[in-house]
Amino acid sequence: MRATRFKILLVLTAMLSPGFLSSGCSMELETGYKYRPLNATPIQRRGYYASPYSQEKAAAEQEAKQGSHPAMGGQR
Repeated sequence: MRATRFKILLVLTAMLSPGFLSSGCSMELETGYKYRPLNATPIQRRGYYASPYSQEKAAAEQEAKQGSHPAMGGQR
């Protein structure tokens, strides 16, 4: 009797845990804030605040895809 209860409890726990765990925290805040890395290039920073279809936004997305960082005037 005790083993049967334990098996039922184990099965219910296994079935409910994925839904419980996935409904918890996420990386996005309620306010809509998006994380922006501190080591972003000037082109990428301008792209954060540019309108979605502007040249600045396109340049920032292209640079992010390439993963390259242009020289920053001798700064490291």
